[in-house]
Amino acid sequence: MDTGSECFFRYIGGDESGFDELIHLYRESLTAFVSGYVRSRAEAEDIAADVFVELIVHPDKFDPARGSIKTYMYSIARSRALDFLRRIKRGNETAISTTIDCNDTILDIPDLAHPSPEAEYITREEQTERAEALRSAMASIKEEYRTVLRLVYYENMSYSEAGEVMHKTSKQTDNLVFRAKHALKKAMSVQASDYSDKERLF
Repeated sequence: MDTGSECFFRYIGGDESGFDELIHLYRESLTAFVSGYVRSRAEAEDIAADVFVELIVHPDKFDPARGSIKTYMYSIARSRALDFLRRIKRGNETAISTTIDCNDTILDIPDLAHPSPEAEYITREEQTERAEALRSAMASIKEEYRTVLRLVYYENMSYSEAGEVMHKTSKQTDNLVFRAKHALKKAMSVQASDYSDKERLF
C-alpha cells in the first residue's frame, strides 16, 4: 500500500495524525496542479482544500481497489477545477490561467527538444526565453493535453495513474500523451517562428 493510502486508512481508523500527514504529502502538489486551471493561487488553494474536505465528509467513496488515494485526490481536484471554470464561464468571466507552471521537469519532456553539444553553454537569458515560449505553448494546447503532460512529467505519475485521474484506460492515456507531445512540439515551433520574425524586425 502506498504512503498516502496508508495515512488515509490510519485516519479512518481514528488516528488524526494520518490526515495531517496526508495534507503534508499532497497539499502543495495539489495546489500547483489546480493552478494550471485557475487564475490565482488563492483559488487553487481553496479547491485543493475542498479535496481534503471531500475526504472527511465522504471517506467511504474512496475505493482502494480502483487506485491509490493520490490518483483519487487528483481526480477530485481536476473535477472541481473544471466545475469552477464552468461556473466562471457562465458568469462571462475569465479564469483560465495564462501562466502555466512549467518547471525543468516539463522542459525535459522526451522528444520535445533535441539538445545540441552546445546545450550546456545555454545562457540564462536563453533559458528564460525557452521557459516563456513553453508557457505560451502550454497555454495554447487543449486542456486535456496540458493535464496529461502535467500528471506524467510534473507529478511523475504512470500512464495508468494518470488514466485513473482522467478516467481513461492506460492505452488511451498512452495515445493522449503522444498527441499532447505532438501538439506541444507544434506549438513550440510556432513560438520559435514568431520569435525569429520579431528578431528580424529589429
